[in-house]
Amino acid sequence: MLNKTSIKTIAAACGVSTATASAVLTNKNGNIRYSAITRDKILKAAKSQNYSKNILAYAMVSGKIPFVALAVHLPFQIDLNLSLYDTITATAAALEVHQYEMVFVPYTNKEILIKKVKRLTEGRLAAGIILNGVPNEIDFVFSYLTKNSMPFVYLGPQYRDDIISVGKDSTELYKYIAAYAAGKNYHRFIIVTYQADGNNTCKLLFLDEKQLPLTLSQIKQNPESTLFVCMGGVILNQITEHIPSASGNIITVEDSRLPSNARPVIFSKHKNGQQSKIAVEKLVKWINTGTYENGHTNIGITLEELILQI
Repeated sequence: MLNKTSIKTIAAACGVSTATASAVLTNKNGNIRYSAITRDKILKAAKSQNYSKNILAYAMVSGKIPFVALAVHLPFQIDLNLSLYDTITATAAALEVHQYEMVFVPYTNKEILIKKVKRLTEGRLAAGIILNGVPNEIDFVFSYLTKNSMPFVYLGPQYRDDIISVGKDSTELYKYIAAYAAGKNYHRFIIVTYQADGNNTCKLLFLDEKQLPLTLSQIKQNPESTLFVCMGGVILNQITEHIPSASGNIITVEDSRLPSNARPVIFSKHKNGQQSKIAVEKLVKWINTGTYENGHTNIGITLEELILQI
């Protein structure tokens, strides 16, 4: 059965006016004054009667869209992807502080993302959007949101100067890997991660030390003297399918909450919660004030935040 507790019911139980109860429960005082004792009494009554705000009614009265969409690409191995869990829970918690509700919008390719973003934007179903994805595959989405004045923040690496983005800086991690590779007499290291291919699947993406994509011919140059660094979730045998001689030259970077396999591993502590919190702060400022500052914010990863077991 649906809970029918209303602000009017709470007001009657506390012996106050509906306007006073509404001011407390919606956190909008206006010209209504009340004591701390009255506030606590109303909040306790609301909790005891399992009161929850009617979000749609609040939106109609206030004229404020109370929803923010979180659009994220579903990872290849969703059962192992703790970063997705971190992003969802941290974003929801940060939005709740600002009295926004999060709408989770998963997608598996850019066509689905475009369709969902258009629906959210044209129907004004969300006040703003936080999204991730491979930058060069969602350029159209960035342009579409900008053209339609929809506030948005991109969770990812620095890519364009005309958008707001928040990403994780792996500089210290890469410095450590470079030193490890040199100590083991490797001539270079290659980062291996996943990239959506637009067909509802993912493919391996190989990046050099500057995080620039490499071609297969570049990857196959001197594989015996190359250290392959697999970011969390990469299936190791997919690398050896491309480069059989790489089997003994692989280390992994995993979330510190996941168990290790038998290979050398670097456990990294997660920073997705901090990334989401900053993204929400920037987005809410844009929504509430109509002003924003384009640019990128890096969430640094330091050696103290790594558990090294290689």
